[in-house]
Amino acid sequence: MQGLLTEAHPSARPYLPGSELCPRLFDQSYQTQGVGGKVSIKAEDFMVHEIPKYLPSQEGEHCMVHIIKSERNTEEAVKAIAEATGVLSKDIAYAGRKDKHALTTQWLSVPCSVDQVKSNDDQVRILSAYPHKQKMRLGHNLGNLFSILISDINPNCLLDKEIERIKQGLPNYFAEQRFGNAWYEKRPEEGYQPPQAEDGTILQDPNNRARDNVDRAFMFLERFAESKRRPNTKQKRDVKLALSALQSSLFNLWIGERIQDQLINRVIEGDVCRKVEGGTFYSTDPDIDTQRLQNGEIMVLGPMLGPKLFPAQGLAKAREEALYNKWGITDQMRTGLGKFWRGDRRPLLLKPQALHHCIERTSAGQTNLRVSFVLPSGSFATAILAALIDPKMERFERI
Repeated sequence: MQGLLTEAHPSARPYLPGSELCPRLFDQSYQTQGVGGKVSIKAEDFMVHEIPKYLPSQEGEHCMVHIIKSERNTEEAVKAIAEATGVLSKDIAYAGRKDKHALTTQWLSVPCSVDQVKSNDDQVRILSAYPHKQKMRLGHNLGNLFSILISDINPNCLLDKEIERIKQGLPNYFAEQRFGNAWYEKRPEEGYQPPQAEDGTILQDPNNRARDNVDRAFMFLERFAESKRRPNTKQKRDVKLALSALQSSLFNLWIGERIQDQLINRVIEGDVCRKVEGGTFYSTDPDIDTQRLQNGEIMVLGPMLGPKLFPAQGLAKAREEALYNKWGITDQMRTGLGKFWRGDRRPLLLKPQALHHCIERTSAGQTNLRVSFVLPSGSFATAILAALIDPKMERFERI
């Protein structure tokens, strides 16, 4: 079984936002320069506040802990609390991972009493702790509130126009961090030295496959789909990461096709849609539903492949099936994927809520922009920042 999604190395991945197949702009002829500027890796320039799905129950054997951390990722914060509290890291749960180079708050559940919970790291502080009846699960948060400083923007940019463009929605791509580090970076194939350009950029060599996580997904599916074998505990994390990357890559390519076919802001027959106030339905009148989509009343949901995926119908289903066939996704692969992921639907567009901005000018004459917004769980602030700073950039990086 050989996957078609990658050729040799990370820069060949067609499913990353900004690639030829996954354009960031709805219309490539649209004239926008963005606001310019950069986001530093200073924690105070990138603040994230997690919004929980529920409040502590005030009773139970677990402890729901609110923490604030800086220059630590979630795993490092969990380790600091586990060691100080005297529990195993694997028994501490959280709703989602948070950035390392940021000042962030989030909730954890720890199997201990309120008076037991502690941290042995000054960069990981306990804000509050309450009894709770159950262990938290991934996704048990409504979203995150961001406050981010973009420094040294273009003082002559059309700021109001750029902000309004962001409010209208962006392609809800999975960002690069969703796919993990390239497998080549961790374990190069024996004897393989990829060619490099003068600037050090790795060039594609189709005769040598330096695998990334999507390639590994094909390998894992071949290994486990054809038998009753299951990954051992050590393998399980790698397998789930790889298969998640495969799901995400197909979703990104689905969005890319909608953009290329000028369907990003339209509904087609058989699309799976959801009302903003709740309720999922199939579109049987695309013209009416397109108007509702553009009015912000409904959203179109794209496929996260898996056996329990709520299927599209009609034209929308035919497009999804053609996408899977194009990229070499077989029925056997779907069966294998189903052992690890059920399948789901994800909104086509990413629309930040409560988007606010203000200009901050420095004594040196530099113009900075502070933006704040709320994103739902599973969405990436970097998508908003990339679109705002320079929608044509190939890769967003903090400096």
